[in-house]
Amino acid sequence: MDTRRMPYLEAKGWNMYHTYLTVFLSLGSFFNTFALVFSGLILNQIAFSFSWNPNDILIVFSIISIGGLFTIIPHYLTDRYGRKPLILIMNALFYASIIGSAFAPNAIIFIIFQIIASIFGIDLYAVWISEEVPARYREKAIGAVSGISMSSALLAGYLFIFTGLSEDMWRYIYSAVSLGAIIIITALWVKIKETRLFLYYKQKTEHEIEIDGHNNGNGSKFSNKSLFMVFQRKYLKVLLLSVALIFLTDWIYLTIKRYFVVFLLIERPSLGSLLTEENLGILTILVYIGSILGYYFSGYFANKVGGNKRAIYISVLMYFVGSLMFLFDYSNIFVVFIGLFIVNLSYAFYRLIVEILAEIFFPTKLRSTGNGWVVLFASILSIGSNFAMYFLLNLIGNWAFMFFIIGTACLIALSLVTHFIPETNGRSVEEIYITEIENNGHKHQEAILPIPIETMVSSLIENREEEELESQAPLKEVYVAT
Repeated sequence: MDTRRMPYLEAKGWNMYHTYLTVFLSLGSFFNTFALVFSGLILNQIAFSFSWNPNDILIVFSIISIGGLFTIIPHYLTDRYGRKPLILIMNALFYASIIGSAFAPNAIIFIIFQIIASIFGIDLYAVWISEEVPARYREKAIGAVSGISMSSALLAGYLFIFTGLSEDMWRYIYSAVSLGAIIIITALWVKIKETRLFLYYKQKTEHEIEIDGHNNGNGSKFSNKSLFMVFQRKYLKVLLLSVALIFLTDWIYLTIKRYFVVFLLIERPSLGSLLTEENLGILTILVYIGSILGYYFSGYFANKVGGNKRAIYISVLMYFVGSLMFLFDYSNIFVVFIGLFIVNLSYAFYRLIVEILAEIFFPTKLRSTGNGWVVLFASILSIGSNFAMYFLLNLIGNWAFMFFIIGTACLIALSLVTHFIPETNGRSVEEIYITEIENNGHKHQEAILPIPIETMVSSLIENREEEELESQAPLKEVYVAT
């Protein structure tokens, strides 16, 4: 009989450090989201500054999305060297690149800096929370971080009002907020601690703990080989489904949510004088309240409707209704923006859940790397998304129908993919890994686990000693005979 050491490092309850961590991750995500939202609002100003045709924006950002192919590098380094050092480095490089693009003298320099920003603009809050926060608070904590981050859209909408003051005002606002982000994030980062799970797997030698039953031969569980370990057979289903989830939600984002300002200015002249920078900024503030509410309450919503999968189905249907209102009302600006409000609310629901599902099945030593591969493959597919939209737009000559065709197809595909994803709501990352990866989704596979997983996890919980409130407390482990 083999004795396998099973770490159970999940915090027993919420403590003050979790609050501080949530604030830190919220602010980091706040500025990251601001950069994304504000760049979408100022697309017309960017096009004017570099003398682009509005339709050419689709081609330009297809080129910029090439940066997504290299996001595997910071993801892998995060698993190799830790969450704490990499989050500071990535944020510094991301915002420095934003500042560089804001003051780019020509289109080529702008695109180069934006590509660099797309490489390092990854968000690690879901990885961090899934490893550090108790499972019963996971969706709620991620929802809170995402809700606070989306409040940056209110700031983006407000500052967008002032972009009409001069041709280069968008440059000054874009760079000033990025500089503030570097200062604030660096100041808060000092008191952030590495996650317990990462430290545990980093410090243990291979003869002290087995991960996935593999030896890498050099005593290190974080060797270069771990970059490709996600391609083992047991991870392939999760990898493919995760790529599909992220790709589909990214493509949906690239329709209404990304280009709604361009769409309104080009195809809704009937709305007349209401479509000024000032009015659009004010209406954007109101609309993005939907995103804030959606992200903040997504975890609560998933619990109430019976799980993550059902929450995705319902929110996809809501998005479809909102898109019809936004795309096909030609005269009533209130109906148009109510539709946009629903689009933002429902997108926030399923986007946050999808981000959790896309990384929660991977083990700790591969969680960020696995997510990196997911983003990389999704980015490869996404490079063609803007090109496909560009050619479809030229074919049918209408932004509304182009958005409707692509958006509806992605919504249907997202619902189909979700059907094959296991339910994870309220389950710890250790339990999910054992049942869905090690046991291939069978909770009572006698050949591998003579005892039911529910019994094993309950034993882990019951036998665990009282943890210290601070995450500096010594790491604990319990032993399960199998």
